[in-house]
Amino acid sequence: MNISYEDVQNIIGGKGGDILAKDYYVARDAYKLEDLAAKKYQFYSQQAVDPQVKNLFNQISQVQQKTAQEFQQMMNKFPQ
Repeated sequence: MNISYEDVQNIIGGKGGDILAKDYYVARDAYKLEDLAAKKYQFYSQQAVDPQVKNLFNQISQVQQKTAQEFQQMMNKFPQ
């Protein structure tokens, strides 16, 4: 989803819109970082040989993915 800062401001309007627009972009950036981290740790898990290391990376990946989903849900609450 590509939405510009101006689009968000036009949707929500007013001075309060500045805060909401910034919140949207913070949530979007956090989502992207968490999603990337989840993929990174999943890759590490797939490459690991030691079962304990594999399990640890898999657990970290799951936590990162859950956090990414929470940020995505937060983004979905913003006016479209």
